[in-house]
Amino acid sequence: MKKLLLAERYPIMMDSIKEILSQIPKTTIICTALEGHHLQNFILVESPDILILDVEQCFTSANTFCKALNKGLSDLAILLVFGDAARVEKKLNYKSGIRGAILKTATAEEFRNAVEKILRRETYTDRDIERAMASSQLFSDPLPIGKKQGTRSIRISRRETEVLQLIVDENTTSEIAGKLFITPCTAEAHRMHLIQKFGVKNTAGLVREAIFRQFV
Repeated sequence: MKKLLLAERYPIMMDSIKEILSQIPKTTIICTALEGHHLQNFILVESPDILILDVEQCFTSANTFCKALNKGLSDLAILLVFGDAARVEKKLNYKSGIRGAILKTATAEEFRNAVEKILRRETYTDRDIERAMASSQLFSDPLPIGKKQGTRSIRISRRETEVLQLIVDENTTSEIAGKLFITPCTAEAHRMHLIQKFGVKNTAGLVREAIFRQFV
């Protein structure tokens, strides 16, 4: 029997994915909502064959988190689960145990196919994730704050950096206002200024550019 460990923050997603995984023969499933270092320690104790990891559970980048796990469990195969293709890192490090990447919007059949491929020691990458990573290669030189892209310089203030991080973390305007102790109008103004500075059309474009250029 192969042991599958599902690390997922949201109960409704955990139940849905668990139901899908239960249809794979000769496997046992363990679920956890632990995060960060607690999750890391739990995984090392359980020693699963495959880890299905919601990337939001990591306390650092997915690559760094998986690399740390790989030091203790060299045979661990990891399937990363992303909520949004725009949040995928530029390059996934398959040397750190990562064997696949899939979106939460995937169908039940795609989820089963991904896990079954990894059980066969193959790899699996969602097509949308492949496109996102391929697109990110256009930005081979990530731009930190103030660095130039051609003749254009993108500079953002400390407050805009805070707002940008909260936007990338999928907070609403009201939530951003509450966390930064500012009015919703001020939070929205910061969002619009960031969209203008990054030269994009909407929040989705802002998130994509911020991640690609490593502002967050």
